[in-house]
Amino acid sequence: KELTPASKLRKLYEKQADIISIPCYVDDANAIRMLIIKMFTEHNYQYDPEIPDYLAQQFSGNRLIIKNEIEKLLIYCHKNKHISMEDIANISTSLRESNFQEIANNIANLNLNASIKSISNHLNQKIPAVTIIRVITNYFQRLRYIKNLIDQNQYFDEICKSLRPPLFFKQKSLTQNHLQYWPYKHLNIFLEKLEKIEIIFKSSNHLPDTQILLDTISKIIYAQQKRNNL
Repeated sequence: KELTPASKLRKLYEKQADIISIPCYVDDANAIRMLIIKMFTEHNYQYDPEIPDYLAQQFSGNRLIIKNEIEKLLIYCHKNKHISMEDIANISTSLRESNFQEIANNIANLNLNASIKSISNHLNQKIPAVTIIRVITNYFQRLRYIKNLIDQNQYFDEICKSLRPPLFFKQKSLTQNHLQYWPYKHLNIFLEKLEKIEIIFKSSNHLPDTQILLDTISKIIYAQQKRNNL
């Protein structure tokens, strides 16, 4: 979640006469998808139709990271000028290790050990904690959106057809399972906590202890496990 006009932190900085506030916006999944298509097109690469949607769900809104990873993919596929899902599955570790969806899936599955391991692995690869928080937030915002429509008696399959970007076909069944563990109210609680720790990381004058992120995720998963009697 971004700093809204009602945000206390935003108001504090905007009121300071000696500080200039510059708006910055994180790309959503659709904007990332369009960026990926643009890079493929500019370099005259063909690609399987599901690839832009799939890749858009793997990356955060950090354009520098996205461009670096797509450039690696282009180099890997330069001989045939065609990118397939098999290429993405076989590409070197950096693209696979940037699979942030694994983190969100582990948390949504209430798998505590796997969640901590996957977050720690990304932190050890020098992935910024804010980037990881943003990826988790993006997925849980999507879960909340879907859950809200389901609570209004809309069907999951119909909701999926309207999503932009659409769910990758392998993610669809996982998402449906995740919704069983997370009532709308609890999705709100989790997203509020993510917002608070994101502010901590963004506003600190020194590098915050990443243990804050790990502890928050652990407590949330443990509490949700108890609510679901797991």
